[in-house]
Amino acid sequence: MASVVLEPESEARLRGFQEVVEVFDHSGNQMGFFHPTKSPESPTSLRDMSPFTDEEILARCQQTEGRPLTDILQDLRRQ
Repeated sequence: MASVVLEPESEARLRGFQEVVEVFDHSGNQMGFFHPTKSPESPTSLRDMSPFTDEEILARCQQTEGRPLTDILQDLRRQ
């Protein structure tokens, strides 16, 4: 992976973000995306980011209702 060392002004501007940021050049052309590393305030795992409680996830795992995957795939092929 290539890396870029930022000048202090750009570093300071990007440091405040905790989410993905689109990066543009001075002409307005998109250059890419900046993905900040975890900050102390960020969730430490996917579990922390989940909107579901552990109990809700367990209940879904134990659920036996629904359609078999083969039926769903057959329906999708017919479309």
